[in-house]
Amino acid sequence: MWIRVLTLVAVSIFGAHVAQAHSKLSGSNPAMGSVIAELPPVITLTFANPMRLAVVTLTENETVVRLDVPRGPAATVFDIPADTALAPGLITLDWRGIGSDGHVQTGTVSFTLTEQ
Repeated sequence: MWIRVLTLVAVSIFGAHVAQAHSKLSGSNPAMGSVIAELPPVITLTFANPMRLAVVTLTENETVVRLDVPRGPAATVFDIPADTALAPGLITLDWRGIGSDGHVQTGTVSFTLTEQ
């Protein structure tokens, strides 16, 4: 009986710590799956927990554009200038960063850019 109680206590303590360590993308502008007429001048990525964003790229067909990521302390919201021209079609935004636990994290947001 005590082993079962100790196991539940350990899982609740350490399991909660692990779950809080990784930061998931909680929102973006443009949003996942959205259809937009023009690329906004600033792309916003919002995370559930602070992280250090390292790389953000936009891919359209074979064209890959690396965006300038603001440097600074770990944060939950990043506004990334997107002063670039892309052809209409499916756009893939890939990001990579380091969570507060030191683990590398990656993600993707896809949206469609229509012709104007």
